[in-house]
Amino acid sequence: AEAGRFLADSELYLLRNQSRGKGISFFAEGGFYPDFILWIIGGEKQQIFFLDPHGLRHARAFQDAKIQFHKTIKEIEAQRLQDPAVTLESWIISPTHRSAIEHWSDTGSAQDFLDHHIAFMYDDAECYIDQMLKGVTAAFPA
Repeated sequence: AEAGRFLADSELYLLRNQSRGKGISFFAEGGFYPDFILWIIGGEKQQIFFLDPHGLRHARAFQDAKIQFHKTIKEIEAQRLQDPAVTLESWIISPTHRSAIEHWSDTGSAQDFLDHHIAFMYDDAECYIDQMLKGVTAAFPA
């Protein structure tokens, strides 16, 4: 895939985030510790993905704080990080089948979930990683 070609010329690190008290957390109330941190370095640019495998059957809807974190991380990038060479991203990787939660969306389309940075590891087993990394080639143009 397109992202795969880019990754051939980059450094890639996949880190297991530690749990409460030791790992990287977000949200003062209750804390959110994404399970994995994917760090991609290409030349002078870096892209850091916070990835959380998370079932969604019991989540409230797209308004769930863990899902909205894809917006929160962009606020952190803009307001606190302020480094144009570093891009922050967040994705939920769900083992829940899309059909179990389609009622969240007005249209029920797969694109609605992608727009909220939700990838489905079973429904889209062949392409969910490419879906998440789609922005990599935009962040690191050839």
